[in-house]
Amino acid sequence: MANLAVQLRCMTHLSFFVIDLLGQTESTNTSSNARLLLRLMTPILKATVSKTAVAFLSECMECLGGQGYVEEGGIAVLYRDTQVNAIWEGTTNVLAHDMLRVLRGKEGGAVLAALDGYITSAVAQGAKCPGLRDIPRRYEDIYKKWRVRMTETEEGVVVAHARELALWLGRIIAAMELMVDAASDGDQVEIECCWRVFDVKNQGWDRDAKTTAQWDRRIVYGDETSGSAANVRARL
Repeated sequence: MANLAVQLRCMTHLSFFVIDLLGQTESTNTSSNARLLLRLMTPILKATVSKTAVAFLSECMECLGGQGYVEEGGIAVLYRDTQVNAIWEGTTNVLAHDMLRVLRGKEGGAVLAALDGYITSAVAQGAKCPGLRDIPRRYEDIYKKWRVRMTETEEGVVVAHARELALWLGRIIAAMELMVDAASDGDQVEIECCWRVFDVKNQGWDRDAKTTAQWDRRIVYGDETSGSAANVRARL
């Protein structure tokens, strides 16, 4: 459930990042960078959230056991219906090639420059929060690796891995927004989530089980766990 909660935070941040870009483009004083990023991030958002939602709801179903599987539980209906999101209005392949169309088009250089500028700004904001330690640098390194593969790899290889590159970028931007939010108030739970975004499978191996479980509870239930169990409400 803690891993699901981290995914939910990331996808929420990614969604509202694109919503904010849309709002900026509808303003009379919009910047050209907002327009360029919106064009790039629209297919990225749809692809990333749609693909994440399928596995996400499958895990939610499993969390509820048999009650999650039966129609009356509600999760099974959501799981069935969410499958179509990765298909209509552009399959993941179509969206990935749309990303390539943007980055290879006449404004491709400007789009990459706008993306670089966003990453630089996000990393700078994250670096202001001591609690994040080297997370901003780690995230920046992940973006740089993505950028090298996108711009310095043979074209046929890029096309063959377009889906991977699209979803990879979606996760990077989601993580950046999560980090910026954590840096804004130094929230310890949000910072812990930042550590887990690209390290979910390994999280906890360098800690004792009690500490990991405590963080899991705080991520899922917030900081209300000091009260009675009856007053604790899940964030999922």
